[in-house]
Amino acid sequence: FSAFKTPNEIVTKPVLF
Repeated sequence: FSAFKTPNEIVTKPVLF
């Protein structure tokens, strides 16, 4: 899956490495 889609996506659903 794409780690970073949109700025809003990052805020709502942080990427778990």
